[in-house]
Amino acid sequence: MRLSHHRLYYINIHGIRIFGTRLGKVKAVEMATIQPTASAEFHIARHYTSLVSEYRATLIGKPHRYFDTQTRQLASAIITETAIDLALQTRGSKFNTNAPTPHELIFEVREEAIKRAEVGKLTWLDCGFTISTFFSIEFPETVGETGTISMAHLKNDPSITLKRERRGGTAEDQVDFWVAYGAKRTPTNWLSAQIGYFKTAPEIGVLTAFPGLPVPDYPFQGQMIEERTYNKDYWDRHAFVA
Repeated sequence: MRLSHHRLYYINIHGIRIFGTRLGKVKAVEMATIQPTASAEFHIARHYTSLVSEYRATLIGKPHRYFDTQTRQLASAIITETAIDLALQTRGSKFNTNAPTPHELIFEVREEAIKRAEVGKLTWLDCGFTISTFFSIEFPETVGETGTISMAHLKNDPSITLKRERRGGTAEDQVDFWVAYGAKRTPTNWLSAQIGYFKTAPEIGVLTAFPGLPVPDYPFQGQMIEERTYNKDYWDRHAFVA
């Protein structure tokens, strides 16, 4: 679907618009190249509440790359105990405590991506900073809890306190959102994934995977006007659950 006079498109995943220019179908052989990396695992770890010590030890000391929300550039850092603790405190959806580790989860996402690519169900999008494809998987049982809530559901509820805060303590989370204290998370049997690569580091991998359905990107000045308006409207009406 084309928007306005710009060469900007979006795909619709369960009612949420993911913006980008369509580039063509994803190939199964591309998905088969995906391997776990410290960067991917550490990013996905932000959707956990805890990690077993044995697994944490496999991450500590490794370098990871991330999108710095302040500089709008790809940056790098070393994973430390403190960095892992901050990642686990990130606002957002969270996997169940019995979920596979981020390392194991990447293989599960890769296998699903291969199956979908084989039947032409995945499309590459140029999303500005990344070339990405997106999909969601429904499971017969819950995999975690969602991390956002419509603020319309919180009106006239004296037990809920809304505050404007940063999403988390990691460098990629230095963006202000509404946070709802006292609100409850909702169990979900959906898992959503983004696969692709940063244009400055063209190695295909799992960029993120989390329980729940997709939500729009946060609004920033690098986006086209239609995308930024859509994203801002969503985040003006939704909050992260504390």
